[in-house]
Amino acid sequence: MEKPEDFLKGQWGTDLTILRLGSLVDGVVKNCGGLPLFIVSLAKRLKRGDLATWRNALNIEGSDVKSQVELNYKDLEDDRIRLVFLVCALDSGRTSTRDFLIYCMDCDHKVFFRMHDIFVDVAISIASTEWNALVGRKGDGFKKWSKDELRKSMAISFPRVGIEELPEKLDCPNLKMLLLLERQSSLQIPPSFFESMEKLQVLDISGLSFTSLPTSIELLENLKSLCLDHCHLEDVTVIGKLKGLQFLSFRYSTIARLPKEIGGLTELRFLDLRECLGLKIIESGVLRSLVNLEELYMEDSFGQWEDEDKTPQNNASLAELKNMKNLSILSITIPYSVNLSRDLPFGKLNEYNIQIGEVWGWLGKNNESRTLKLKLDSGNLLHEEWVHKCLQRTQDLHLDGLQDGNDSIHDLCVEGFQELKHLHVQNSPSFQYVVHSTEIVQCTTFTKLESFFLRI
Repeated sequence: MEKPEDFLKGQWGTDLTILRLGSLVDGVVKNCGGLPLFIVSLAKRLKRGDLATWRNALNIEGSDVKSQVELNYKDLEDDRIRLVFLVCALDSGRTSTRDFLIYCMDCDHKVFFRMHDIFVDVAISIASTEWNALVGRKGDGFKKWSKDELRKSMAISFPRVGIEELPEKLDCPNLKMLLLLERQSSLQIPPSFFESMEKLQVLDISGLSFTSLPTSIELLENLKSLCLDHCHLEDVTVIGKLKGLQFLSFRYSTIARLPKEIGGLTELRFLDLRECLGLKIIESGVLRSLVNLEELYMEDSFGQWEDEDKTPQNNASLAELKNMKNLSILSITIPYSVNLSRDLPFGKLNEYNIQIGEVWGWLGKNNESRTLKLKLDSGNLLHEEWVHKCLQRTQDLHLDGLQDGNDSIHDLCVEGFQELKHLHVQNSPSFQYVVHSTEIVQCTTFTKLESFFLRI
């Protein structure tokens, strides 16, 4: 096989030329800001270029960067990816390199996205052209825009620019996306604020404080995505009237009760209740009614599960999850295994973080997509069919209180822990073996194990 340096000599001749080219390559890469999109595009153009061509590439100006981003944007064939690219730019009030969770207009799935400042500026420019997007600046609020600009706009974003007051009513009949990313608990939304936004599909009003949500929010019949992260919330009953809602997030909010009206959101695909530490009541029947739910996140949140046989039921039971036939991602805390319903649908999940017992926390160094933490205070738990199915696919397994008769981890899953990467065992004095010595020769399990923690 030809060595790289021999190949370069064939392309550019002498060793001296190669050395000169090497320094130019470093300069070009640095000029690209280390961004793969620019590097790959330039590499295609410079593949057969001589030294003069490479020297010219060192003189990339801001306008060239902008045109390069625009060209690559136009090359995107999937309209949904174009959409996510522009939404991330509008949702830009975070950090210099940004992570986003997007579930929005015409996107039928969530997307994790990271965007560099260079792309943000160009993407905002594109959104301003294609969507008549308006992005707020410090000190301006809504005042700098004319009535005509507001009526034409399809997207408005305020990325933490310090709005002090909102207008009583915003006349934006074509608006599809509104991102009020102010995180100011003192900012109030007037009752009639949403009256002229009948086309609105995406609404993010994170970080605000509500005794009850503005009454005009019930007029948003086309709303698909509602984000209420970091909000102080008391009454969210009106959300139950948004029948087309597919994405609903209360993450880090102070919500204490999920009322029965939320059960009317039968089109809901995504529900995020993470870090809702004050959530004590999910009214009976709410979760049972969310028949189309695909993703449910409840870590560091609700844990007051009631026995399904209790009458009358005032709170949610785990049995309600059986109605979620499309559920594929779940994070959940179950304090007591004795209240577990039989035939739970956990064995069919694609991703999960399931914690049973009060000995576990949500912080951990591993970040696997399938995590199972079990406190084995009941001998029946390991006999559940869903537990066996999960054990076969779990990547991060935590066990507390292995009982007498379960002295070998291998015996817990006869099919083998084919996906297991991390094993944590604690408070299990009867534990003796990971695999019995008589089984080692034939054992094909633990082939992916990376770490093993044991605390007797």
